[in-house]
Order: sequence, then C-alpha cells, then structure tokens
Amino acid sequence: MTRKAMAKYNSRADGRNFTLPLLAGLAVLSICSIARAQDTESSVHVSATADEFEELGGYGQPQWAERSRASATTRLYVLSPYEFYAGIVSESDFPRHGKSNHDLTQEIELGLPHRFELGIENDLGISGRHAEETNIGVAARYAFGAWEKIPLNPAISAEYNFGIGKRIARDRFVSGKDRARRDEPDSYELRLLLGQEFIPRVQWASNLFFRQDLGGPRERDAGFTQDVYYVVIPDKVQLGASMRYTHRENHASASGNEFIIGPSVTWKPNRHTVVDLAPLLGCTHDSPHVAAFLSISYEFGGGESQPPGRSASANR
Repeated sequence: MTRKAMAKYNSRADGRNFTLPLLAGLAVLSICSIARAQDTESSVHVSATADEFEELGGYGQPQWAERSRASATTRLYVLSPYEFYAGIVSESDFPRHGKSNHDLTQEIELGLPHRFELGIENDLGISGRHAEETNIGVAARYAFGAWEKIPLNPAISAEYNFGIGKRIARDRFVSGKDRARRDEPDSYELRLLLGQEFIPRVQWASNLFFRQDLGGPRERDAGFTQDVYYVVIPDKVQLGASMRYTHRENHASASGNEFIIGPSVTWKPNRHTVVDLAPLLGCTHDSPHVAAFLSISYEFGGGESQPPGRSASANR
C-alpha cells in the first residue's frame, strides 16, 4: 500500500473512530432519556388499583372527581383552585306521544381556593319548530372537606336562574300547547352532591336536588340522581348505569313522577376532554319513552393539566 493510500485509509479510520463513539454516546443519551421519562411516568400518583392513572386535584380528589360532573345527570364535588371547566350537556326527551323535546345547557365553571366554585349556565330549549333561549343561571358550590376527609365527600350547590324566554323542554308534565307558550320564570335550585369510590375501579356519585319557581305559575321539583361506573380501561373508558327520579308539582296542584334509568359510557379521548353518553329509559307514565343524554366537557388549569409526577398539593 502506498503512503498516499495509507494516509487516506487512516483518515477514514479516524473518521470512523470519531463517528462510532458519537453514535454510541447518542444511543446512551437516548436510553437515559427514555428511562427518565418512564421513571417520571411511574412517579404519577396512582390509586389503590396500582394501574389507574390518577393525578390528584387540588383537594386530593382523584381524577374521576377532578371535574364538576360525574355524568350528564349528576354533579360532583368541586374544581381545583383556578381550574376552568367548560361543557355542553344535551338532553333529548322522546315521549310516548307527541313531539320530542331537547334541552341544551352550556356551562362554564371556575374553581376557587377554600373548596369554593363559581359557575354560569345558559339553557336553550327546542320543541318541534319552537326554539328559545330559556334562562341564564349563576351558581356557587362548596365542599365541606378535602377528599376522603368526610364520608361520601359531601358538597352543596346553590343556583339562581333568570328566565329570559319561553318554557319549552323542562315542562314535560304540561300539555304540548302550553309547553311552548309559557314564559320561563326565575327559579332557584339547591343540591347535595355525594361521591365515593368504595372498591377499586367502582365509582359512585349521587345528587339530591330541589328546584322552585319564583314567578308565574309556580312549580317545584324534588328528586335524586345516581351513577355507578366501572373503570374498564384506566384513563380512557368507563361503563356504568345512571338514573334520575323527579317528583314535580305544578300550579294546579297536579303532580307527576318521572323515573328514568339505563346504561352509560364515558370516553376520555385525551387528558382534558371527556365525552359521556347515556340513553335512559322511562319507567313511569310521566316519564319520556327515552331520555338521551350527551355531554362533552373540557378542563384546563387544574390537576389534570399538571405535568406527570407533579400532583397539586391538597388544600385543606
């Protein structure tokens, strides 16, 4: 081999000697980065099941209670401090006779320190060709203690609704002619919110509620809702059952009893979004044949928005 060829060979060898350590170093850094990421993910606070992803909220609430709703029919606990919740809840009632009624509720809520929460709602009712923006409501909520400090984790909510249109979807116990023509009065609503995970992966939530009209032909509602869910795929899919019972008295001293029950499914396509669907079947004469619920919600700024491994500290 000539001297020139030897020099060229040594040059290539030096290049290979430099390139191989560089590639090896990059490989080591990649492996370390992957290991660090896996270690960070494993540091996320998990529940007793050891396989369900749960980033605790500001008051120690698990992920399923991090939002202000357990389902389209049932509210739950309070939001973490400075957490925002935006949601749309649709209820479509298909009676045994007559036209279907649809109620669309838009919600925006904000969590505050000391287990308080404030919110605003806007309702739109649709029945046949009639569509009305029926009322706008303001609400406040308070939890009595941090999560699991009090059995059933009770919270209370109070809401005042300003009637701004015609009563359509909510007046299911009145004839169809009157349903779309009467003004929506102001009203208030009180709720007791309960929720608990009694055994791993099984979640329960319930509301007791009372609503009273303040003007016009006064009506009042009283009843309860209840949901039971099982976590099928952690942080992704839940299956369960939902129910709602409502006793209503109207201005003519007539009363009705609505009871609906059926399956429900919750899907979480990403860290911040939850979709809940529940087709509930009517079980009494005053109940719709089918009441279909759909809710889509988005949460940001709370425990679920924290990077993995950085749980929000529990405020007392």
